[in-house]
Amino acid sequence: MQEEYERCQGSVSRLHAERDKAVSDVEKVREELERCQSTLGKLQLQQEKTQQGYDKAQNEVDRLQERLDKALAESRKVNGSSFQLGVSILHDFFFFLAYFLSP
Repeated sequence: MQEEYERCQGSVSRLHAERDKAVSDVEKVREELERCQSTLGKLQLQQEKTQQGYDKAQNEVDRLQERLDKALAESRKVNGSSFQLGVSILHDFFFFLAYFLSP
């Protein structure tokens, strides 16, 4: 009977030790999970800030592209007007020459 009691006590002691180890493992995993969740939260905030920066930069690119498009259109318009003015001046000049050089 004493032997049986000691054998049971040994089993109980082993089970306590296994349970304590399992509790320790669970605690380690919980701490790691908390660290991961903290890191995830920081990464999400960083991702949001990065996305906001990207959106702001893209809006600036779009705004500058619109300004460039308008400037190019205005430049073409001015160049076209300048060309027409040049043609008109040349026409008048040759007409003037022809008028004075004619007999």
